Amino acid sequence: MVGDIERAFSRQGSEVHLSELRAGVLPLYVTLPVAFVSGFLLSLFPWALGIFLRLVLAVTSQGNAVEAPPTYEDASFTSVLTEVWPYGVAFGAACIAASLLRRYSARRNKYLVLTVGQFAEFRVSYGEVGTAIGIAAVLLAMSQTARDLSIMVVILSPIAGMLLQDFQDWLLRTYARLTSNQVAENVYSVWEIVRSREEARGTKLHAVGARCGGRVLVVNGVVSDEMTLDFFSRLPNMIHGVERVILNGQELQSRPPMQPKGTS
Repeated sequence: MVGDIERAFSRQGSEVHLSELRAGVLPLYVTLPVAFVSGFLLSLFPWALGIFLRLVLAVTSQGNAVEAPPTYEDASFTSVLTEVWPYGVAFGAACIAASLLRRYSARRNKYLVLTVGQFAEFRVSYGEVGTAIGIAAVLLAMSQTARDLSIMVVILSPIAGMLLQDFQDWLLRTYARLTSNQVAENVYSVWEIVRSREEARGTKLHAVGARCGGRVLVVNGVVSDEMTLDFFSRLPNMIHGVERVILNGQELQSRPPMQPKGTS
């Protein structure tokens, strides 16, 4: 179940909201491997950057002799993997812990809030903070070079954490599209419809969830009158892919869409 998303995000826009919802409602067997893979790939970033720089120099030098940037003595993927896998496992474990924290933030609407001035408010999930702390902790614990550059590590870790979170969001969005999983989209649609429809103004939602890929909506809240109850029974006609609605533990009988007055 996911709490009110209206005040849950440091960045605005429907896609940002959906990204948070996917992190909160998609199964753990999806979100945790995605987090681990993204963390493991971070350990390969220096090798990938070295390869990229060599390619750039090869193209821009136009055959002139240019000294290539230093990289691993043996730049093959297998040898690099043998060298960096402890970092990859550590980064992956840190990202798994951060993913669980982000899931908790999304499901419970628990965010760190920074207010700037009278109107600007920034909200950051526990997972975003956890990723930055995890990356810094791994580097400082395992690398003497990182300890020598401790200030730079502390400054750059939040940036790396945001990039990793964006990469995870892309993977989760791709998974949701490939599997036709509409859980996040349908949960988001409920909040949007309730806020915009006059017949739902008497509702105070506590939490909204979804099952079976979004086909079953689970809604908890205070329903004030029969008109609002009738509104929720018509959600399958308003949200694509929804087949059933469970309100406060009771399944509602789906009703046909309302006909305009004067029609039969």
